[in-house]
Amino acid sequence: MPMRLVTFLLALALGLGALGVSDSAAQAKNAKAASAGVSLTIAPANSGLVRPGEDLLLSGTLSNGSSADLPAGTASVYLDRSVMASRDALSDWLDKTADATSPHATTQVFQAPSPAVPAGETRTIYLTVPAASLGLDPDPAAWGARAVGVRVATGSSQLVAANSSIVWFPGGSFAPTRLSLIAPVAAPPSTTGLISSDDLTTFTSPTGVLTRELDQAVDRRIALAIDPMVIASIRILGTSAPASARDWLQRLEDVTNDTFALSYADSDLAVMSQSSRATILTPTDFAIDPKLFPAPQPTPTGTPSSTSTPNPGATAQPTAPVLPTSKTILDWQYSVPSIAWPLDDTVAPKDLDVFAKNGLKTTILASGNVDYAHDSRFPNAAATVGGHPVLVADATLSTLFRRAVLASTTVGWQGAMAELSASVAVVTQQNPSEARSLLATLGRNYPTNSYRLADTVAALSALPWVAGATLSDALAATPTTASIVAAPEMPERVAQADALFAAEQAVDVFSAVLKQPTLLTGKHRLDLLATLSSAWVGNAAGWKNAYDSYTQRSTQITNSVTIVESSSIIQPSDKISLPVTVRNDLAFPVEVVISVRSPSGILHVVQNQVPLTIEANSQAGARIAVQSVANGDVQLRVSLSSASGTPISTPSFVDVNVQAQWETAITVGIGALLLGIFGFGIWRNIAKRRRAKRAGTDGESGDEGTEDAVDVTAADPVDHDSDSADVQPETGRD
Repeated sequence: MPMRLVTFLLALALGLGALGVSDSAAQAKNAKAASAGVSLTIAPANSGLVRPGEDLLLSGTLSNGSSADLPAGTASVYLDRSVMASRDALSDWLDKTADATSPHATTQVFQAPSPAVPAGETRTIYLTVPAASLGLDPDPAAWGARAVGVRVATGSSQLVAANSSIVWFPGGSFAPTRLSLIAPVAAPPSTTGLISSDDLTTFTSPTGVLTRELDQAVDRRIALAIDPMVIASIRILGTSAPASARDWLQRLEDVTNDTFALSYADSDLAVMSQSSRATILTPTDFAIDPKLFPAPQPTPTGTPSSTSTPNPGATAQPTAPVLPTSKTILDWQYSVPSIAWPLDDTVAPKDLDVFAKNGLKTTILASGNVDYAHDSRFPNAAATVGGHPVLVADATLSTLFRRAVLASTTVGWQGAMAELSASVAVVTQQNPSEARSLLATLGRNYPTNSYRLADTVAALSALPWVAGATLSDALAATPTTASIVAAPEMPERVAQADALFAAEQAVDVFSAVLKQPTLLTGKHRLDLLATLSSAWVGNAAGWKNAYDSYTQRSTQITNSVTIVESSSIIQPSDKISLPVTVRNDLAFPVEVVISVRSPSGILHVVQNQVPLTIEANSQAGARIAVQSVANGDVQLRVSLSSASGTPISTPSFVDVNVQAQWETAITVGIGALLLGIFGFGIWRNIAKRRRAKRAGTDGESGDEGTEDAVDVTAADPVDHDSDSADVQPETGRD
C-alpha cells in the first residue's frame, strides 16, 4: 500500500474518532442541560395489584421543561422483593426520589429505551415487565406491598426517577380492612345564603357540579355529607324552582347511601366554636313567598259514579296552600344524625363540648388532630375523646383518596390508586386476624372537570384486602380512647370571624325598627353562614371578597335609616315646630321614635319624643314643638330609636338661633303706638268738648253767637288737623 494512502486512511480514522467523541460529548452536554427541567411520573396498572403469572404494566409521562432537547436514553425498572414493613416506610419511599443509594427498589428487573423529548414537550412511556422477571415468592404468606421505581438515564448519567408501589397478591388468608368513605354534596361557595334560581339551573344541569356529585356517588358505599343550603334553596322557590333542581332533589331523597348534614352552607364549625360567641350558628328564618306555593286544585264534593247524574249545585271545596316554615324547609331524613365535620386539623379541646352543647354528638376528626392513649397500630376510626364519641379519618388514606378522585390525568389517577391500594394492604397485613374499620374523607373541593369518585370507589371495591363499609359500620366499631392534639384555627381567622359576628350583632340591634325584624335578620344570618363557608379556607382571595362583602352590607343596612341633615334654624318666636326628616333606604317600612334633646335652658323641648313611620325606600317628616326661654344659640341633639328604645343610627345635631324677644319688642311697640293713637284721639275729643262748653258759656247774652258756636262744634266734632275751625265763628261775627 502506498505511503500516501496509508497516511490518508490514518487521518480519516482519527477524524471520524474525533467526530464521534465530539458528538457523544454534545449529547452528554445536552442531557445534563435538560435534566434540570425534566420530570417523570410512573404508575402501575390495576391499582398496583399484581398476581402470579401477570406482567407488571407501568405507564407514565416524561416531560422536558428545559430549553434543551432531551436525547433518547434508557428506562430501567427497579423492584424491592421484600414486603414493606410499615406504612411509614411506604410513605418515606413514595415521598423521596429514587436513586442508586435508595434503600428500596435496588434490584433492576427490566430495561427499555426511553424516547427523546424536545424542549417544552411531553412523551408517554409504557413499560411491560415480564412476570418471570419479577422473581416474587408465590407463597400466599408473601403477599403485600412492594416498592417499585423507574429511572431514566442517558448513557451513564441518570436524568430523572420516580417511585411507586405495587401489591403482590398470590392469595392469602386475612380479614380485609373495612374502609368507610365520606364525600360532601355541596355547591361552590358564594357570599349569599341561598343559591339563586339561575345557579341552581346550572348546578343541576346534566354536567353541573351537583349532578356530577350524585352521579358519582349515588347508591355506592360512600356516605354523603349534604349541605342543607342546597335543599333550602330549592324548596324555598316552590313551583318556580327549576325542573332540573326539583328532579335532583327527588333523586337525592331516593339514594340508599348513608347521609348526614353538614352545617348550613358548610360553615366553619371550629372557627365558630373558638370565636367569642363560642356557639354554632344556624339559620333563624327564611322569607317564604306565599305566591310560590299555590293551593292544590280543588276537588268535587261528591263521589261520582257511573249511574249518578251531575249535580249542578255541587261546588268544589276550596283548599288553602300549604306553606313551608323555616323548620320544614330544612327537614330531611338523614340516616346518621347529629354529626359535626370540621375542617381537618382545626379542632381545640373545648370544641367538642361546644359541638355537643349545640346538638352535634359525634365529631369527625382528622388523625393529625388526635393522639391515642396507648401505642395502637391503626386503631378503628371510632374513638372516644373526653367522653365524646368521634370518628377519626386516617390522614394518609384521605390524602391518597382525594388525590385519586381529583386526578386530572389517567396516569395521575393510576398512581394515586396504586399508593392507596398499597397503604391499605399494609394495614391489612399487619392486622390479618382482626379487621380494622378505617375512614377516609374527601376535602371540601367541589367537582371540576375531573372527578373520578365512581372509578375510585369501584377500584377499591375490587381489591381483595379492602371491604367496603358504611358510615354506620364505622360508628359501630369498638372505640379507642384518645385525646385531642390542639390544632386551633389561625388567630387572624378567629379575629375576622369575631368581626363578622359583631357586624351581624349590629344588624340585629338595628332590626328593631321593623315590625318583623326577621325579614332583615333571617337573610343576614344566612349570608353570614355562607361567608363562613369551609370552602373559602385555602382560597385567600375568595375569603377576602366574602369577608368584605358581608361587612359592607352590614354597614349599609345599619346606615339605611337616617336623619336628613338640615340647615341652621332661626327662631323668631317663643314657640315653633322644629321640622325633622327621616330617610328609609330599606325595602321594608320602618317605625322609629324621634327624640330631641336641648343641652341649654335657652330652648325647651315641649314634646321630645315623636313616633314616625317611614315607608320602604322613601322619607317622611315630623315636627317637634319647642319653646324659647331666652335668646341665644342652641345645638339640639336629634336621635332615632326603635319603639322599644333601641338606638338607631348616629345622632344628628341642629343649630337653632333663638331671637324670640324681637317678637315681644315689636308687640309692645305696636301696642304702645295703638294706645297712643287712641289716647290722643280721646284727649282731643275731650278737649274739644271743653272748649265748646266754654264757648257756650261766654256767648249766653247773644243767641247768634251761641248758635254759631254750637253749629261749628257739630259740624266738625273730630277735627284733629287745626284749631282754625274753633276761631272762624268769632271772625265771622266781626
